[in-house]
Amino acid sequence: MKVDLSYSEILSAVNIAGQMQVQNMMQGRKPRYGAPSNFGAATALCLVGLIGELAVAKAMNKFWMGNIGHHGTTDVGGQNGFEVRTFEDENKNLILHPHDADEKKFVAASVQNLPQVNLIGWCYGHEGKHPLFWQEFTGRPCYFVPKRALRPMDTILDDPTTHTAPV
Repeated sequence: MKVDLSYSEILSAVNIAGQMQVQNMMQGRKPRYGAPSNFGAATALCLVGLIGELAVAKAMNKFWMGNIGHHGTTDVGGQNGFEVRTFEDENKNLILHPHDADEKKFVAASVQNLPQVNLIGWCYGHEGKHPLFWQEFTGRPCYFVPKRALRPMDTILDDPTTHTAPV
């Protein structure tokens, strides 16, 4: 599913990424999972994630505010919403960590062709935590969920019992 973002939408994400990183710095928050601690690199990584969140919110017709100051909240849509994992290369896998919620829906998004964002697919946390997807070679052990194991985006709002993701 392709989502076209406007100039003002991308600019909003840029603004929020800067605010979030200043807040993290002022609160002494440390990066997780090997993310960069350098302010510029951390802001860039944050921006990539926020653009993916914004695209999912736009596609799902959900309000998005970037969750500034609300660490640990769902990325898009509140309690029953969506977690978003965004990357710049279409060939990357959706990454899940052991503590990620099993019942949450995780969306893979690519910002490789901005201002267009590609929502690649989704899975529930428990589906993505399949033992076959566990990897340790990266230095940050986690689950790498391949595209073939993701559900199509057009099923994300369906009854969860009607579709299963392939492994």
